Amino acid sequence: MADSSPPRSDAATGFPIAPLLERSRIESGGHLEIGVSVSGTAAIEENELDVLLRDDRLAPGEAIDLGIFVSGTGTVRENELSVFYDGTDLIDLDDPGVVRRSLAASSSGSNDATADGGDGGSWPRSVTDARRDHAASLEWKPLGGNGRDEPVYLLEINTRTNAPPGRYAIPVVCTYRSESGIRQVERVPTIRVVGWRERWGSWIARGAIGLVLVVAVAVLFVHLSPV
Repeated sequence: MADSSPPRSDAATGFPIAPLLERSRIESGGHLEIGVSVSGTAAIEENELDVLLRDDRLAPGEAIDLGIFVSGTGTVRENELSVFYDGTDLIDLDDPGVVRRSLAASSSGSNDATADGGDGGSWPRSVTDARRDHAASLEWKPLGGNGRDEPVYLLEINTRTNAPPGRYAIPVVCTYRSESGIRQVERVPTIRVVGWRERWGSWIARGAIGLVLVVAVAVLFVHLSPV
């Protein structure tokens, strides 16, 4: 019998990050840097960059959920996303993850960006119009997501299962160009990859304390019991 289930859409899975990865020396000494280049009609004084981390504490193998929101661009003429990495300790280069963008509300006549998961409005997870077979579709095209055709990128970057514990800075640099000039804004969120000792140490300690209490109560009960 034929499968009647709807075909799996790239819009639901996002665009793979792998074609965007570039090996480059990062001056800040970090392992990962995100670059966004935007050309718009608004004055450079109006441009703003907001970066959101869903969780700044990760276990090795978990994904870095990073939201990049660019506002104050006016009408977007061009935009481009770049992902640079330096070193192979942090990112899973075999499966680096995906990037999603929100559909422009103006292009569909209604808000077609529907949630595909997450915890409500605090983390907008929207469908994407990127195509896996066309890398250029991720570049040089106005992005939606906030109804003003301003760039919105939602990245899910996979870490290695054996990523070394420690703090990792992830610089996000936005270069905005308009007739009034050029402005570059940088935000540097930091994640912490925690090892098994840090993840499970408190639980092990609590278990040990509980075991000691049980043994102490048992010994006390034996001593107080009548012969």
